[in-house]
Amino acid sequence: MGFTVNTIRILIVIMYPLVILVKYVGKLINRKDGEATVSREEVAAMASAPQPT
Repeated sequence: MGFTVNTIRILIVIMYPLVILVKYVGKLINRKDGEATVSREEVAAMASAPQPT
């Protein structure tokens, strides 16, 4: 196989455990019932706010 293929495979092997760890840490930190932290009204207000020039 080529250099690029081998490099990507090595990166996958190295990064996969880190991704799983971050996933579980994120679940531990955010223990809410899936509530949105920002309401639709807040997003609409931010979108309609005047932008500085």
